[in-house]
Amino acid sequence: MDRRSVAGHRRGTHACRGRDHESTLLDFRFLTQDEARDVEALAAQIVPSDDTPGAREAGALHFIDRSLHTWAASIADPFRVGLRDFQAEFATGHPHLTFAAADSQTQVAYLTQVDGTEFFRTIRF
Repeated sequence: MDRRSVAGHRRGTHACRGRDHESTLLDFRFLTQDEARDVEALAAQIVPSDDTPGAREAGALHFIDRSLHTWAASIADPFRVGLRDFQAEFATGHPHLTFAAADSQTQVAYLTQVDGTEFFRTIRF
């Protein structure tokens, strides 16, 4: 067993490695699957993967979901309202396309427009 395997066992992530990405979208306590896809795409743009792990590899989506279900529950409802507003505004300019399904260039362009909103500041917590 190598160092990474041991670290994975300690964090409880080793068992998740064999699961496909879609199956992990079923394990949420606060977010819906559609919300989770957009939140994951948002997080991946804020902390992208490059030479080092990004938000996806760090499990940011599950951290956000668990946080909104537990210690950050006081901001869960405002977070959901902000996310729905974010999604609706994105859909206005991109009919028939979700934020998560958009290409990276489209996502970055949209995030540049909304980076001063309360929701964007909240998701960067």
